[in-house]
Amino acid sequence: MRFSIIVPVHNTAAYLPACIDSILAQTCRDFELVLVDDGSTDDLAALCREAVARDARVRLIRQENRGVLTGAKNALFLPGRFNPAARSTR
Repeated sequence: MRFSIIVPVHNTAAYLPACIDSILAQTCRDFELVLVDDGSTDDLAALCREAVARDARVRLIRQENRGVLTGAKNALFLPGRFNPAARSTR
């Protein structure tokens, strides 16, 4: 995996499918998509689980509502997934 795309989400079920489809349709396929659900109360969790089941590059982090940025920051330190010291070769 070359890089991670972290998408913080909260009560955005109406927009999430288009967001996920757009990201997964990119020509570069060597990435993981990390969806960070910050305690959504709409159908977002089900949509995220469907995306995880559909594509092995998608991961889901669910948490109680603590602020979307808190979850996104925590996603940076997933074991074996992200190396903040890594540099792009481009």
